[in-house]
Amino acid sequence: MKSLTFFSFLFFIGNHSIIYSQVPEMTENTNTAMSSILLHEMELMDYENIEKDILNTWDIQKDEINGNDQTISFAVDGITYLVAMIPAPLPDESLMSAVEYSYLWKDARSALNNKSHIAIAVIGEKDMLDLYIEATKISAIILEYTNSSGIYLSGQSLVLSKAFYIAETASMTAEHLPLKLWIYIGMRQTEKGNSAYTYGLKEFGLNELEIVNSDKAMEKITEYIYDMVHVALTEGVELNDGKTTDNKEDNKIKAILSNGINLDGQTYKIAY
Repeated sequence: MKSLTFFSFLFFIGNHSIIYSQVPEMTENTNTAMSSILLHEMELMDYENIEKDILNTWDIQKDEINGNDQTISFAVDGITYLVAMIPAPLPDESLMSAVEYSYLWKDARSALNNKSHIAIAVIGEKDMLDLYIEATKISAIILEYTNSSGIYLSGQSLVLSKAFYIAETASMTAEHLPLKLWIYIGMRQTEKGNSAYTYGLKEFGLNELEIVNSDKAMEKITEYIYDMVHVALTEGVELNDGKTTDNKEDNKIKAILSNGINLDGQTYKIAY
């Protein structure tokens, strides 16, 4: 899915020789973090202000950025940043599904009215966490200086409002990662109990997590599963089937790897 999306991105920017020339050579170790800014109208980017924020965010000089009001590219510490305005609505049909299940953005249906979009790709032979941190920074800058309704991350089926994304990015630190911008948490309630599951950990090369039929309140369950996501991302902890790991309160967590209950494929079931 990601590779197809990325090559679709390359197809779109193919006519822009400057940015296309900045695409790094792809190897088996190359990772890519992507997002799509949804625009109310077909309009060009406010390049002057975007460039100022790029220079304030990364340690580069003005002449190291190749940019205009349609495309932007630059590289820092082995990471390449590509931004391209696409004068057409987002073609991804899964946007509809993301909108239907969105609970962090009450007006998410407005995303379906996008008239054009801006594709963003952050590429490098880096850990996916590093790339997502960088992709979040550049995405927030582009959001700030465009007439955008929000942002869409296809790999996580997340559609988020402009204001929410910018606010979460502003509070991002090494200790406080913007997990709500990276991982969708699904929730289900039945007579057997409350369940929650992650969607998006696969983007980081990790198995998805599930808490199934818990007697805890849904708020507690989602807080707990976010805690486990943070441990997995920051400490490189991949839960081992039947073994335990610690969360930040030093509680032992036992996870069982089995077929997903709320998701396809294998997921780790965490007792809570």
